[in-house]
Amino acid sequence: METVHRVHVSEVFTSHVVDVVHRTRHHPDVELGCSPRAGISLVKASRARALIHGRDYVVPDDLFALAEDTMLHRMRLSYEALADGKTAAHVLRDML
Repeated sequence: METVHRVHVSEVFTSHVVDVVHRTRHHPDVELGCSPRAGISLVKASRARALIHGRDYVVPDDLFALAEDTMLHRMRLSYEALADGKTAAHVLRDML
């Protein structure tokens, strides 16, 4: 666990995570967006994934690979979006 905490997360990466979380809160198809804890979880998971892949830094692919697993269960689509046949995964991919 200590090794995971030493994995470098750049300010740019953090900014992108904050931006994605922010988009979930202001997207017209999303009734309830992600909280800041979703961003924290995404950064932690990205650190662990980087370490598993032999890196001591995170890359954008970590964010894209883990966004669905860390954010989908924290989002609720609007009734209109569901009636249009949209899924949370599809809306999140559009945001990414």
